[in-house]
Amino acid sequence: MKIEKKLTVKELKASFMSIYPFLSLKVYHEFHDHFKGSPRVDEVEDELLLGHVNPQLEAGEIVISDSLTVDRVETIFKEKFGLSVQIFRKSGDQWLQTTTTDKWTLERQNNRAKEYDSFVSKTD
Repeated sequence: MKIEKKLTVKELKASFMSIYPFLSLKVYHEFHDHFKGSPRVDEVEDELLLGHVNPQLEAGEIVISDSLTVDRVETIFKEKFGLSVQIFRKSGDQWLQTTTTDKWTLERQNNRAKEYDSFVSKTD
């Protein structure tokens, strides 16, 4: 995924979800501790440019792979781009912060949500 100042938060989210359709990425004004959640009030609006979120952001790329843990991805965004992000997993019609499962890989998170989604679809 390419990260640059002129990218909007919405575009960043869409790029992430194109890889992991059952996961979502949210950007926050404040950094959070490992395995802790971020308050909704700190969430950055979709229309903001990443360059406004972090004026010192230097363009680069983040290689997202199935084997990365949620915690590792969030740490890379913080260390490489100065962005506070949280990954959410779809659960029915809700999105859950993955704080208690941050040690799970992206593949495991996405597959868990996909399995739940197909289960819920069958029971409807």
